[in-house]
This record gives sequence, structure tokens and C-alpha cells, in this order.
Amino acid sequence: MSIDWSSYRITLLLYLGILLFPLSFYFSYNSFGELLEDTKVISSFARNSTKILTLQNENSLKKKRDIKEEIAVEFEVLRPWILAHSTKKFYVAAEPLEQKYTLLQKCWSENTLFDKEISFTCYKQSKQILFSLNNMLILQQSRIYNIFYINLALDMAFLLVLIFFIRVYAFSNLRKKAIYDFKSKLYSKDYMLSTLKNTSAQMKRTGAALSVLQIDVKDLDSEHKLTQKEQDKILQKFGDSLLKTLRDSDIASRYSESKFVLILPNTPEQQLQMLILRLEKNLADLEHTFNVIEYRENDTYESFIEKLK
Repeated sequence: MSIDWSSYRITLLLYLGILLFPLSFYFSYNSFGELLEDTKVISSFARNSTKILTLQNENSLKKKRDIKEEIAVEFEVLRPWILAHSTKKFYVAAEPLEQKYTLLQKCWSENTLFDKEISFTCYKQSKQILFSLNNMLILQQSRIYNIFYINLALDMAFLLVLIFFIRVYAFSNLRKKAIYDFKSKLYSKDYMLSTLKNTSAQMKRTGAALSVLQIDVKDLDSEHKLTQKEQDKILQKFGDSLLKTLRDSDIASRYSESKFVLILPNTPEQQLQMLILRLEKNLADLEHTFNVIEYRENDTYESFIEKLK
């Protein structure tokens, strides 16, 4: 049993296309997860910066020291994240992020007397850093969204192309296995050969006449270099002419691009000549040739098929 490997390849590509969706979403999920983590860090930095202003509203010296220590600890906790993102391409500022953050920590460590002016200077430095971090976050978010939509568009395009090729493949297989030639509306070659085998066996048993007529339409040869639309028009006209001329018991088939075979059961030579005359009249505007193939009693099916070639 022969295996149609092309169908397996198409199925594999279809599975691959389906698999691309979860992979794309997984990548996007990880990117959004990183973005969410960065957002939390920047929010924590913003809250810590706000505490610098609230420090001046406290009257208790002990409370001030506790808040100052909390701010210093939080700045130190955030430092590894700052160092990791100081060279990130989304960071846009005149001074490096690490340098600005070091100045902020130094400013805050020097505010031992809770000086209002120093606190305000530290707050301004933190606001500058926060502004740069927010811009970095916006650029990062924009990039992630762009990548997500690009991946989604590529996945959709891949699936659409794959669906198109599956349709072409299915249509091609349908044409191969169909009993009709879609363009000429005549029987297919495979159906004709199957019918010829049964008909020839039956004619041999009964001794009835069997005529086979081969028609070669020169207009459909590759030498004429017709467009597909022109070829389709000729095929449609030719098929209609044959179907109008033949009997219901006759089998008209498209054997190749330009050759057609008619199986004519119970058709003696005289009747065959009359049929050829009618066909000549209907096909007067097409360049064509007729070839009558005799089916003799000693012919086998295989030897008779050789005469069609």
C-alpha cells in the first residue's frame, strides 16, 4: 500500500501552525510578567520617594529616624534592580541610571539632621529618576505590545497560507479521484479506463461492436500558448458539443490536456462515420484530428490501452 506522504507533511505543518499560538502567547506572557515586575518595583520606588516629603510632617524625632531608616533600607533593596536596568536600552537620560541612583542614596545618607532643604533636594533627585523609569516602562510596554501584535499577525498569516495550500492540495486530490473533469464536464481518464475495461469485456462476451474514437484538439496544445481563461473557454465549448452529440450510453472523457477519448458501445463502423460527420460540423471552428481505434477480438485490455497512447 502506497503512503501519501504529502498529506502527512501538510498535517504536520497544520499542527505546527496551531502550536505557534500557545508559544507566542507564552512568550508574551513572560514579557508581560517582566513588565509587571518592573511596574511593581517602580511603584515601590515612587512610594519610597513620597515618604521623603512626609518625613517633614513628623514631630517626633524617633519617628523621623525610623522613617529615614525605612527609606534608606528600601533604597538599598531597590539597588540591585537599578543596577540590572542601568544599561537597559529603554532607559533614556543624560546621566547613567546607576550614577543618579548613587547620588540619591548619598544625598539621603547625608540628611542626618533632617534638614528640609536637603530632603527636598533628595526628593527632586528621586523624581528625576522616577520620570526616567516611567519613560523606560512606557517604551518597554510599547515594544512588548508591538511584538505581541506582530507575532499574532505572523501566526495568522502562516495559518492563512497553510489553509490555502491545504485547500489547493485537497482540490488537487479531489480532481485526481473525481470521475469528472471539472473544466470540460466530461468523464476523467481513470473513470474512462475503468469503464473501458468492463465494456470491452462485455463486448467480447456478446460479440457486439465496440468503437473507440480519439480526438486530438490542436488548439489546446502547449504550442499555442493560450491563457488559462482561453483554454477553459475552449474546453467548456468542446465538452458541451460532445455531450449534445453523443448518446447517453456513450462515454466521453478527457484523456490528457488536448486528447479526448470516446467509448461508443454497440456502434458499428457505418454509425461511427455518421457520428464523426456530426462532430466535424460541431467542431468546425476548432483545429482537431480524429483517430478511430479498432477493438479486435484477440485484443487484451492492456494491448488496447497501448493504442491510446
